[in-house]
Amino acid sequence: MMCHLFARRIVKRSADVLLVLFLGVLVLADAETALAQYVAGSRAHPRFDDRWKASQSIVILPPKISLFQVGAGSVPEPVEEWSAAAQANFTAATAEYLQDEVKLRVSLLKLDPNTPGASALDETWALYDAVEYSILLHTFAQQARNPHGGAFVSSVNVFSEKVEAFEYSLGSEVSTLAEQTDALMIIRGSGFRATTGRQALQMGTALLGLLGGLVIIPGASASNDLSVALVDARDGAILWYARSIEAADWGDPVAARQLVRQLFSALLK
Repeated sequence: MMCHLFARRIVKRSADVLLVLFLGVLVLADAETALAQYVAGSRAHPRFDDRWKASQSIVILPPKISLFQVGAGSVPEPVEEWSAAAQANFTAATAEYLQDEVKLRVSLLKLDPNTPGASALDETWALYDAVEYSILLHTFAQQARNPHGGAFVSSVNVFSEKVEAFEYSLGSEVSTLAEQTDALMIIRGSGFRATTGRQALQMGTALLGLLGGLVIIPGASASNDLSVALVDARDGAILWYARSIEAADWGDPVAARQLVRQLFSALLK
């Protein structure tokens, strides 16, 4: 009799473990799907429509995109090959969309590192770092990336007046970057991709937690944060800003085109 009861308990315990494993897989799948479909949103200048409709040409600044690989030790390591591929893909996708869909004259900003223009570009990026941080902190209620590096910061100091009257500027000095153009496009991104070892560690931690009655949502195997800013080339006003958090492979040109099309649909005239 005792053996029979013991056997029944073993069978029940095995069934419970299988159920937990199944639920764990579902939890992981849902977490990945939710992350991949999430788009943070956008903000626009009060006179965006009028000023943008008058624009006929745009210059795309060289993107700043950094991609990292994260191992089991949780230490992000930059991968230059991934970053370079993502920069090339987003430059091409942005130029293609603005030219074919928005019907603009599109140029790419190419500067000799030894010319005054290169120094002006560095100064523009330095100013944009501070301006973007203020945009994220004061106009987005969700978590935002700190442009100066480090962990994510929570945008708890959202000002409704800043959201409604979205007026940020990089100053009229941006006009020195490119002459005879109406607008500038700034693209910045960062992301990580977990190694197989890290994914296995996270899966094991989540399943052990479920066995103990805890639901642990592990980090995704990939996460990317992309932001874009449309700047009036005449006075430096930021006419439109958008950011996205998703998990696509930025090394894939098709994925880059899909994200650009999703984000830039607001620019169709």
